[in-house]
Amino acid sequence: MNKEAAGDDLGLTLQTGFVTKALVGLFGSDKFRLAVSADGGTFFDGLSIDNTTDIVDQLRLPRFKAWTNYDTYVGVGTWRRPLWRGGAWSFGMPGREGAP
Repeated sequence: MNKEAAGDDLGLTLQTGFVTKALVGLFGSDKFRLAVSADGGTFFDGLSIDNTTDIVDQLRLPRFKAWTNYDTYVGVGTWRRPLWRGGAWSFGMPGREGAP
């Protein structure tokens, strides 16, 4: 199989009842992609491979996000085990009782 230009499409279309549910191939670019759709109109990339960098990406892969407070200073020898008191954590640091 061959496509004439980078913006052309080349791939495999998977359908159910003549509604496209998955695409595998080079669609609209030279990046290899596996895309899925619930309605046949909106597609989400499950896997994408960049042909220039060889990087494999899972665009909709859940990622962990967290927040850390870097301003909390704990001096040497002042740390104590956190205690659960009345529905809140108590860290037992001077001036920080009850603060998370």
